[in-house]
Amino acid sequence: MFNAKLFKEKQLLLIQHYDEFVGAESANAMLDVMSGFSREEKDIEKFKFVVFDILRITSISLDHTDGAMTAYFERILQNLIREKGGIPETLFRKIQVMYILPEELGCREVYLERVRRGVSAESLDISYQFVESTAEVLRETGLESLPDFPNGV
Repeated sequence: MFNAKLFKEKQLLLIQHYDEFVGAESANAMLDVMSGFSREEKDIEKFKFVVFDILRITSISLDHTDGAMTAYFERILQNLIREKGGIPETLFRKIQVMYILPEELGCREVYLERVRRGVSAESLDISYQFVESTAEVLRETGLESLPDFPNGV
């Protein structure tokens, strides 16, 4: 399960995963949030950080990690960015993507394998960084805090 939201004032797209991580959950979360972006307000240009907080997942599998799924997600993402008034290549060079890794070792190993499979199949030029804690994200981004979701996690 996940919560996802664009926090414009912090230039942050935050996706927090918890409990069971199902299939292409990160991709779905990103597309869900971005589909709500306003073209008129140029929301697509209002973030430079994407943080996937995966600390609280309790289980995960390798479902939806093949090359065809990655290529499909890339096409959808690029089309959505264009639809919202952005230029994919420009956005991908600008954003900083961070993953706060799961605490549970089994989940961590599977998640790293998911990312390895995705990166080996993707054609996008996006830089990723793995971190161990929220404190590391704050240090890397210069943010003072990560926002809370209204309903919590």
